[in-house]
Formats: sequence, structure tokens, C-alpha cells
Amino acid sequence: MKENDICRYCGGVIKLIPAKMVYGESTRRLGMEGEHLYQCQNCNARVGCHKGTTRPLGNVANEVLRLKRVEAHRVFDALWKSGRMTRTGAYRWLAGELHLRPDRAHIGGFEMDQCQKVIELCERINKDLLSEQREWEFSALPPEKQAQELKRQDAALRKWKDYLKDAKARLHTNGKERSI
Repeated sequence: MKENDICRYCGGVIKLIPAKMVYGESTRRLGMEGEHLYQCQNCNARVGCHKGTTRPLGNVANEVLRLKRVEAHRVFDALWKSGRMTRTGAYRWLAGELHLRPDRAHIGGFEMDQCQKVIELCERINKDLLSEQREWEFSALPPEKQAQELKRQDAALRKWKDYLKDAKARLHTNGKERSI
């Protein structure tokens, strides 16, 4: 990407601008002092640059796609920050899962569908890791504590089933279901 490229959303002109023009007084707090962005002068689609450079982090994105990329990064970063894999290893894993070359596995260049896939993959892995952690914590309990925990879980499950049964009964009026 370079200045005067054409915006993929509206056909407007993309310019390299100081981050301060977008973030204003928050620039310093965000650690963006002296940094730049590429931004469409018409629709404000934009992309940040690698720290200290004018090399774009990906391609310009409208607000909806930027928010989706932020969400994808949140769950992806949680995966490698858990310590289960290195950042590099996580990107290699992601490339394999998405059938991409490793040099193409960058969330800043992903579209909505790819971001959603990242979110689903990472949430599945994070859920599996949490389940493993719970199993490990349970197995570390002494037998009497394990028995107490199983009783507590059974009671909670019975209470939930009773609640669902009561809620279903309340939905029936004169033998007919009513919508909520």
C-alpha cells in the first residue's frame, strides 16, 4: 500500500496521516506518538502501520471489519499468551488451520469470514484448555473434596433441570404454548 492508492470500499484516495489525526489526545496513552496510518479521505477506512514505519499492518478496513479484527486478535492473543505455544508457533498453527502460507497468516489482512474462523478456532482451543485445567485441578483434590465437588455439581444440575421444568410449565396456558 502506498499513498494515493484507491479505497476498496468507496474509491476514495488513501493518504498516509499521523495517528494523532485519528486518535487526538489519546495518541500518547495508546502509545501511538509519531506513528502513522493509511486512511481513506472519503470514508475513513484505515489501517495502521508497523511501529516506527510506514509499512501497513494489513489492508484498509471499515469500522465493522476493524472491530472484527480486534475481536479476532483478542482471542488469538489469549491463546499464545496462555503459554501453551509461542507467538510464532501460534501463527504457524493458525496458518495451517486456515490453509494459508505462514507469511499470509496476519489478522490485519483478514476479511470478515477469516476473522470469524479465527475466533471460532481460538475459542474452541481456549475452551479445551480450560476444560483440561479444570480436570487437572479436580484430580489434584483429595478424594473427600472430589466427592464434595461431585455432590455440588449434581445438586446444581438438579436445580437447573427443575428451573427448566418450571419455566416450560409456565409457558403453557390452557394447554397451549404461548410465545415469550
